Amino acid sequence: MKIHRGLVAFCAVGFSLLAASCSKPEGVVVARVDKEFLTRDQLQALIPPEIASHAGREVYLDLTRRWIRSKLLAKEARRLEYDDNLEVRHQIREKTDEVLGQFLLDRILDTMPEVSEPALRKYYEENQQEFLRQEPEVGFRKIRLADQPTAAAMRLALTPANFAAEAQRLNPDPSAAAEAQRLWKRSELPPSVAEVLFTMPEGQISPPVQMPDGWGLLLLQTKAAVGSVRSFQEISDLIRLRMAEIERKHRIDEVVYQLSRQSGVQIVSQALPGADSVPGAAPAKK
Repeated sequence: MKIHRGLVAFCAVGFSLLAASCSKPEGVVVARVDKEFLTRDQLQALIPPEIASHAGREVYLDLTRRWIRSKLLAKEARRLEYDDNLEVRHQIREKTDEVLGQFLLDRILDTMPEVSEPALRKYYEENQQEFLRQEPEVGFRKIRLADQPTAAAMRLALTPANFAAEAQRLNPDPSAAAEAQRLWKRSELPPSVAEVLFTMPEGQISPPVQMPDGWGLLLLQTKAAVGSVRSFQEISDLIRLRMAEIERKHRIDEVVYQLSRQSGVQIVSQALPGADSVPGAAPAKK
């Protein structure tokens, strides 16, 4: 399972562009510095998909300018023979090790299987203390209307039985139906809406309520008390991410452990700078 780094990856794009060039370009060239080229495909590949869908031409233009700047500065540094500087060579080796190590980890993590449904449910059953509600939550449906008189007239025609159908008819936006499938904390709702919902009994329709986008009617479907356990459906995605992260860490630790055994790794703790974090603490193990 490949885990995208989202905005973190985007912030690293500027550095990644330093290496995104080739002497014999394959594809549409978007920039050139002497015999080095940046292609359209290379530029697009550097931005994660979840960000690329929102990236406009200005974003790509800015990244292209960064690539040009880095190439020009690097060319001048080589002319001045800074690439023979011992500190520069050391930093290049360190950065090369970092890139190679990350590439290896990415290949290892790409082979991680998807977490199975039975494994998700097993984690849910064994760790329910993690999923207790810390405050009350409510599930509801709403109908948005233009003004208070319209809302008052509509209220006379509504019952709990026909509310969902009328909500779908009057507000067909798919996001409205999605909102009705989740539970909400008081802090996640507009104050006027929260005040009504958290004082109503289940199954009741509210009087007209003023909302940020007009007026509306609310049907309280569910009230979940403090200390109740969130349903599996509510948190299955969270569990999936959590288990994937646990497996990811386990795999990395296992690879590093095996490589450490093969390479004779040693830490000389007495030689480390700094004092013990706790006065009188026992010396660290080697």
